[in-house]
Amino acid sequence: MSYKSCILAVPTERVSAEELLQAIRAELARHFEQMAPVLKQLPTAAHVLMNSPEEAEACGLRFFAVGIDGYKTERSFFDYAGGGALPLVKIQHDDQHGIYLFETHHLPAKRSTWLMSDGPYLGGHVKKFAAVDYAQKGYTNEDLQRLNRKTEDTLTGAEYRAVAEYSNAVQIALRKYFPRAVGTGYLDILRNETAMMGFGGEGGSELSDVAVPRPQEWSNLIYSAPSKADWKKAKLRRRVY
Repeated sequence: MSYKSCILAVPTERVSAEELLQAIRAELARHFEQMAPVLKQLPTAAHVLMNSPEEAEACGLRFFAVGIDGYKTERSFFDYAGGGALPLVKIQHDDQHGIYLFETHHLPAKRSTWLMSDGPYLGGHVKKFAAVDYAQKGYTNEDLQRLNRKTEDTLTGAEYRAVAEYSNAVQIALRKYFPRAVGTGYLDILRNETAMMGFGGEGGSELSDVAVPRPQEWSNLIYSAPSKADWKKAKLRRRVY
Protein backbone atom coordinates (compact mmCIF):
# COMPACT_ATOMS: atom_id res chain seq x y z
CA MET A 1 0.00 0.00 0.00
CA SER A 2 1.31 3.44 -0.89
CA TYR A 3 0.74 6.59 1.13
CA LYS A 4 0.51 10.30 0.37
CA SER A 5 0.00 12.22 3.55
CA CYS A 6 1.30 14.84 5.97
CA ILE A 7 2.08 13.89 9.56
CA LEU A 8 2.88 16.34 12.34
CA ALA A 9 4.74 15.55 15.57
CA VAL A 10 6.08 17.04 18.79
CA PRO A 11 8.93 15.65 20.94
CA THR A 12 7.64 13.74 23.97
CA GLU A 13 10.30 15.30 26.20
CA ARG A 14 9.08 18.80 25.35
CA VAL A 15 5.31 18.45 25.01
CA SER A 16 2.98 16.22 27.03
CA ALA A 17 -0.07 14.56 25.50
CA GLU A 18 -2.34 16.92 27.45
CA GLU A 19 -0.43 20.00 26.25
CA LEU A 20 -0.63 18.80 22.65
CA LEU A 21 -4.37 18.22 22.85
CA GLN A 22 -4.88 21.68 24.33
CA ALA A 23 -2.76 23.24 21.57
CA ILE A 24 -4.64 21.41 18.82
CA ARG A 25 -7.98 22.48 20.28
CA ALA A 26 -6.88 26.11 20.54
CA GLU A 27 -5.38 26.24 17.05
CA LEU A 28 -8.42 24.65 15.43
CA ALA A 29 -10.71 27.11 17.20
CA ARG A 30 -8.59 30.02 15.93
CA HIS A 31 -8.45 28.43 12.49
CA PHE A 32 -12.24 28.20 12.29
CA GLU A 33 -12.55 31.80 13.48
CA GLN A 34 -10.07 33.07 10.88
CA MET A 35 -11.67 31.15 8.04
CA ALA A 36 -15.26 32.18 8.88
CA PRO A 37 -15.18 35.39 6.77
CA VAL A 38 -13.92 33.59 3.63
CA LEU A 39 -15.85 30.33 3.78
CA LYS A 40 -19.54 30.22 2.92
CA GLN A 41 -19.98 27.35 5.35
CA LEU A 42 -17.58 26.27 8.08
CA PRO A 43 -16.68 22.57 8.33
CA THR A 44 -18.93 20.71 10.75
CA ALA A 45 -16.36 18.27 12.13
CA ALA A 46 -12.66 17.75 12.65
CA HIS A 47 -10.89 14.58 13.73
CA VAL A 48 -7.37 14.09 15.07
CA LEU A 49 -5.42 10.86 14.73
CA MET A 50 -2.60 10.30 17.25
CA ASN A 51 -0.22 7.55 18.28
CA SER A 52 -0.71 6.02 21.70
CA PRO A 53 1.26 7.29 24.75
CA GLU A 54 3.24 4.04 24.73
CA GLU A 55 4.11 4.37 21.04
CA ALA A 56 5.05 8.01 21.53
CA GLU A 57 7.41 7.27 24.41
CA ALA A 58 9.03 4.43 22.46
CA CYS A 59 9.95 6.61 19.47
CA GLY A 60 10.27 9.99 21.21
CA LEU A 61 7.62 11.71 19.08
CA ARG A 62 3.89 12.27 19.44
CA PHE A 63 2.66 11.86 15.88
CA PHE A 64 -0.68 13.37 14.91
CA ALA A 65 -2.70 14.28 11.83
CA VAL A 66 -5.70 16.58 11.62
CA GLY A 67 -8.63 16.11 9.28
CA ILE A 68 -11.42 18.63 8.71
CA ASP A 69 -14.35 17.33 6.69
CA GLY A 70 -14.32 18.65 3.12
CA TYR A 71 -11.45 21.08 3.62
CA LYS A 72 -7.74 21.15 2.77
CA THR A 73 -4.92 23.67 3.06
CA GLU A 74 -1.29 23.76 1.97
CA ARG A 75 -0.40 25.28 5.32
CA SER A 76 -0.61 23.94 8.84
CA PHE A 77 -3.18 25.47 11.16
CA PHE A 78 -0.19 26.41 13.30
CA ASP A 79 0.91 28.72 10.45
CA TYR A 80 -2.48 30.40 10.41
CA ALA A 81 -2.17 31.12 14.11
CA GLY A 82 1.07 33.04 13.60
CA GLY A 83 3.50 30.14 13.57
CA GLY A 84 2.77 28.93 17.08
CA ALA A 85 5.39 28.19 19.71
CA LEU A 86 5.26 24.40 19.74
CA PRO A 87 8.46 22.52 18.87
CA LEU A 88 6.84 21.06 15.78
CA VAL A 89 7.94 18.48 13.21
CA LYS A 90 6.22 18.22 9.83
CA ILE A 91 6.63 15.14 7.62
CA GLN A 92 5.28 15.08 4.08
CA HIS A 93 5.35 11.50 2.80
CA ASP A 94 4.66 10.40 -0.78
CA ASP A 95 6.04 6.94 -1.46
CA GLN A 96 4.01 6.73 -4.68
CA HIS A 97 6.21 9.37 -6.31
CA GLY A 98 9.25 9.15 -4.03
CA ILE A 99 8.90 12.70 -2.71
CA TYR A 100 9.51 13.56 0.94
CA LEU A 101 9.82 16.69 3.04
CA PHE A 102 10.97 17.11 6.65
CA GLU A 103 10.58 20.43 8.45
CA THR A 104 10.93 21.60 12.04
CA HIS A 105 9.81 24.72 13.87
CA HIS A 106 11.42 25.83 17.15
CA LEU A 107 13.74 22.82 17.17
CA PRO A 108 16.04 23.77 18.73
CA ALA A 109 14.84 27.04 20.24
CA LYS A 110 13.56 29.32 17.45
CA ARG A 111 15.58 27.67 14.71
CA SER A 112 14.19 25.51 11.93
CA THR A 113 15.43 22.70 9.74
CA TRP A 114 14.16 21.95 6.24
CA LEU A 115 15.07 19.03 3.97
CA MET A 116 13.31 17.74 0.86
CA SER A 117 14.04 14.84 -1.49
CA ASP A 118 12.85 13.67 -4.88
CA GLY A 119 14.25 10.20 -5.40
CA PRO A 120 17.96 10.46 -4.52
CA TYR A 121 18.06 14.23 -5.05
CA LEU A 122 18.20 16.44 -1.96
CA GLY A 123 17.45 20.10 -1.37
CA GLY A 124 17.34 22.40 1.62
CA HIS A 125 19.62 22.36 4.65
CA VAL A 126 21.70 19.46 3.35
CA LYS A 127 24.89 20.64 5.11
CA LYS A 128 23.22 20.20 8.50
CA PHE A 129 23.28 16.45 7.93
CA ALA A 130 26.98 16.08 7.19
CA ALA A 131 27.37 13.71 10.17
CA VAL A 132 24.55 11.42 9.03
CA ASP A 133 25.39 8.38 6.93
CA TYR A 134 23.26 7.77 3.83
CA ALA A 135 23.94 6.13 0.47
CA GLN A 136 24.01 9.25 -1.74
CA LYS A 137 26.11 11.26 0.70
CA GLY A 138 29.06 12.97 -0.98
CA TYR A 139 27.34 13.17 -4.36
CA THR A 140 25.82 16.39 -5.69
CA ASN A 141 22.47 16.29 -7.48
CA GLU A 142 24.38 16.82 -10.74
CA ASP A 143 26.56 13.80 -9.90
CA LEU A 144 23.48 11.70 -9.27
CA GLN A 145 21.92 12.78 -12.55
CA ARG A 146 25.03 11.66 -14.39
CA LEU A 147 25.01 8.33 -12.54
CA ASN A 148 21.37 7.77 -13.44
CA ARG A 149 22.27 8.11 -17.12
CA LYS A 150 24.87 5.34 -16.86
CA THR A 151 24.11 1.65 -17.31
CA GLU A 152 24.10 -0.47 -14.19
CA ASP A 153 27.10 -2.55 -15.27
CA THR A 154 29.27 0.59 -15.43
CA LEU A 155 28.47 1.74 -11.89
CA THR A 156 30.70 1.07 -8.92
CA GLY A 157 29.13 -0.39 -5.79
CA ALA A 158 28.98 3.02 -4.10
CA GLU A 159 27.51 4.64 -7.22
CA TYR A 160 24.82 1.98 -7.49
CA ARG A 161 23.83 2.41 -3.85
CA ALA A 162 23.67 6.20 -4.33
CA VAL A 163 21.03 5.95 -7.07
CA ALA A 164 19.29 2.70 -6.13
CA GLU A 165 19.53 2.39 -2.34
CA TYR A 166 19.36 6.06 -1.37
CA SER A 167 17.69 7.49 1.72
CA ASN A 168 14.88 10.01 1.57
CA ALA A 169 14.81 13.35 3.39
CA VAL A 170 12.61 12.09 6.23
CA GLN A 171 14.81 9.12 7.08
CA ILE A 172 17.98 11.21 6.94
CA ALA A 173 16.49 13.82 9.27
CA LEU A 174 15.07 11.26 11.69
CA ARG A 175 18.50 9.63 11.99
CA LYS A 176 19.93 12.94 13.13
CA TYR A 177 17.21 14.27 15.39
CA PHE A 178 15.01 11.33 16.42
CA PRO A 179 16.89 8.05 15.85
CA ARG A 180 14.30 6.02 17.78
CA ALA A 181 11.69 7.08 15.20
CA VAL A 182 13.64 5.97 12.10
CA GLY A 183 11.40 4.04 9.74
CA THR A 184 7.82 4.67 8.67
CA GLY A 185 6.11 4.10 12.01
CA TYR A 186 4.61 7.56 11.73
CA LEU A 187 2.22 6.16 9.11
CA ASP A 188 0.63 3.84 11.68
CA ILE A 189 -1.72 6.58 12.89
CA LEU A 190 -3.34 6.64 9.44
CA ARG A 191 -4.61 3.13 10.16
CA ASN A 192 -6.24 4.09 13.47
CA GLU A 193 -9.84 2.93 13.75
CA THR A 194 -10.75 5.71 16.18
CA ALA A 195 -9.94 9.38 16.42
CA MET A 196 -8.25 10.43 19.64
CA MET A 197 -10.30 13.62 19.60
CA GLY A 198 -13.46 14.66 17.83
CA PHE A 199 -14.59 18.20 17.17
CA GLY A 200 -18.12 18.71 16.03
CA GLY A 201 -21.30 20.71 16.29
CA GLU A 202 -22.99 23.31 14.16
CA GLY A 203 -20.38 25.41 12.37
CA GLY A 204 -17.58 23.50 14.05
CA SER A 205 -17.93 25.64 17.15
CA GLU A 206 -18.42 22.91 19.75
CA LEU A 207 -15.27 21.05 20.76
CA SER A 208 -15.24 17.66 22.43
CA ASP A 209 -12.55 15.34 23.77
CA VAL A 210 -14.69 12.24 23.33
CA ALA A 211 -13.06 9.48 21.29
CA VAL A 212 -15.11 8.71 18.20
CA PRO A 213 -14.96 6.17 15.38
CA ARG A 214 -12.72 7.36 12.60
CA PRO A 215 -14.76 8.61 9.62
CA GLN A 216 -14.57 6.33 6.61
CA GLU A 217 -13.59 9.27 4.40
CA TRP A 218 -11.14 10.97 6.77
CA SER A 219 -9.17 13.59 4.82
CA ASN A 220 -5.89 15.12 5.99
CA LEU A 221 -6.06 18.88 6.58
CA ILE A 222 -2.66 19.48 5.00
CA TYR A 223 -1.74 18.53 1.44
CA SER A 224 0.86 15.78 1.16
CA ALA A 225 2.44 17.35 -1.92
CA PRO A 226 5.12 20.04 -1.54
CA SER A 227 4.08 23.47 -2.77
CA LYS A 228 5.61 25.39 -5.67
CA ALA A 229 7.55 27.40 -3.10
CA ASP A 230 8.94 24.18 -1.61
CA TRP A 231 10.30 23.04 -4.98
CA LYS A 232 11.87 26.43 -5.54
CA LYS A 233 13.37 26.49 -2.06
CA ALA A 234 14.84 23.01 -2.56
CA LYS A 235 16.25 24.02 -5.96
CA LEU A 236 14.82 20.82 -7.41
CA ARG A 237 13.05 20.51 -10.75
CA ARG A 238 9.34 20.61 -9.94
CA ARG A 239 7.30 17.62 -10.90
CA VAL A 240 3.64 18.00 -11.81
CA TYR A 241 1.58 14.97 -10.86
